[in-house]
Amino acid sequence: MKSVAARIFGLEIRVVPYRHRLLFSIVLTIVGYESWGLVSEGKAVVTFATRAGGIGIVVICGVSLVDFSLRFTGWCWYLYTIRHRIPVGRDLRIYLSGFALTAMLGKAGEAIRSLYLLRSTRFHTLPV
Repeated sequence: MKSVAARIFGLEIRVVPYRHRLLFSIVLTIVGYESWGLVSEGKAVVTFATRAGGIGIVVICGVSLVDFSLRFTGWCWYLYTIRHRIPVGRDLRIYLSGFALTAMLGKAGEAIRSLYLLRSTRFHTLPV
């Protein structure tokens, strides 16, 4: 697979797909977050899960799912208004890819979404 080049702030950035490294970093981030949470606040997490119960946890997950669905709908509307037509499945993968970089500082997730969009469209520039 070829690398993708984009110009951001006058700098040319090349993205080479390293899927196995990205997957490793995602798994490592999840394990790190969960480990840190359990080590630092393990008792509080267990207490909350016990008090909330199964229904409470399902409700919290449902609210989170609605939140992400609304964010994705806004993302699709934004792309529609700037005339970027992308199949919904690919669009969802691009949108979710930005969450893989939430552990990094700044807006790295937004930047990677822009680079993936650049690769997925016929346009040579995308608003960041």
